[in-house]
Amino acid sequence: MTVAARKSTLQTLELQLHEAQALAHFGSWEWDLLEDRVTWSDAMYAMMGADPATFRPSADAFMRCVHPEDRERVAQAAAENRAKGTPYAAPFRILRQDGSVRTLRGASHAVTDAAGRPRRVVGVLQDISDEVAAQEALRSYAAQVVVLSRRLVEVQESHDQALARELHDNLGPSLTALSINLRLIEDALPAPLREQLAATLADSREQVRQATSAMRDVMGELHPHSLDDHGLPAALRVLAGAFEKRTGIRVAVTVSGPERAADRVALPLYRIAQEALNNVAKHSRARNVQIRYTASAMGILLEIEDDGVGFAAPRLDDAEVSGWGLATMRERAAAAGASCEVLSRSGGGALVRVAIGSA
Repeated sequence: MTVAARKSTLQTLELQLHEAQALAHFGSWEWDLLEDRVTWSDAMYAMMGADPATFRPSADAFMRCVHPEDRERVAQAAAENRAKGTPYAAPFRILRQDGSVRTLRGASHAVTDAAGRPRRVVGVLQDISDEVAAQEALRSYAAQVVVLSRRLVEVQESHDQALARELHDNLGPSLTALSINLRLIEDALPAPLREQLAATLADSREQVRQATSAMRDVMGELHPHSLDDHGLPAALRVLAGAFEKRTGIRVAVTVSGPERAADRVALPLYRIAQEALNNVAKHSRARNVQIRYTASAMGILLEIEDDGVGFAAPRLDDAEVSGWGLATMRERAAAAGASCEVLSRSGGGALVRVAIGSA
């Protein structure tokens, strides 16, 4: 290859490198330790917001570009890189001459002589400001979702509590009065007529009894009184008993730790257990369920596990599975400051685990 051809090839490679750096927001640099000379690529100048005609790159000049709050950390990393060849890739910020702040991420490599002494350091920097801004926006959005979820849970629970109170204060006395009136009417009837209407009166009393029982069940669903009176473990036992009676699925409740330790987050944890049992009844075809509650100084752990058909992990995003209330459980857990995971495999049952702290 002729000298002209080599020169043309080199120019082509340099042009390609320049375009690649611009597209990827990369800039390259080299530091000759023997002559203390630093060279930057054109993309490096653009990234740093420096004018190649007036700015002379050097180690000190670069450190002056680093954000004051990150300068000490970057200087220490640079010193270790020179002395030991230790790579440094942690993000840091720069403060450009126009006052804008950018976030960079870099990598470097020390070139040593035959004795292993560093002679040159070559490296690249990448502007990741857009990526960092997107991550910050995502974190902010996630925080807003958590706040909104908590607010929605609070509003829903407040509405349920008000409805339960309305049933207790209005419908309850009406059903009690109706039952008393039926008894008074029955007592006031002549014996022949009372005997003639005995079946009708008995059916009316049974209808009132069923309506009263249904009202109490609805009130318990809306706001479980055992939760307020005796704490979460007692409420879980009541919930398990009612579920077992309604579905025929055996439920065992295991409690370890103080009964009132979870009072602050009792309601959302109860709702998660309630939803998990609903999922078992609808989808699992299980014969047995275990509810395990553990409270300690380390935190609180609630687990609901069944021996049903389970589901394959890839189906978690399917429309069918999304309707299982898994999203609702996770939202309630997030609102209580807890983590919630659902573990399952096809044919192997399912486990809902809710943890607060490091329990």
